[in-house]
Amino acid sequence: MYLFTLIVIGILVFLILHPFINRGSGKNYMAKVTKIYGGFAGPLAASIAGSWFGETLTGWGPDIHNFGITGGLIGAVILVCVWDGVLIKMSKK
Repeated sequence: MYLFTLIVIGILVFLILHPFINRGSGKNYMAKVTKIYGGFAGPLAASIAGSWFGETLTGWGPDIHNFGITGGLIGAVILVCVWDGVLIKMSKK
């Protein structure tokens, strides 16, 4: 159940946060989600890894099956922002 919660948090952060970071790529939500620098698997894996890293490092917040939700959210948000920021800057060069 820990792994399932980790993956769900990572996917939710990716689907909610990525269109805000990727503002200039389209007019609607689907255009922003589908225009992904570095492919679909990279940012999704970064989100899941960030969720694991944040939960392991901090473990803050309420637990669902020994998964600290707040720490997982913070880690996923930070790593997705870094991942997308680096790839967007690299693609504009």
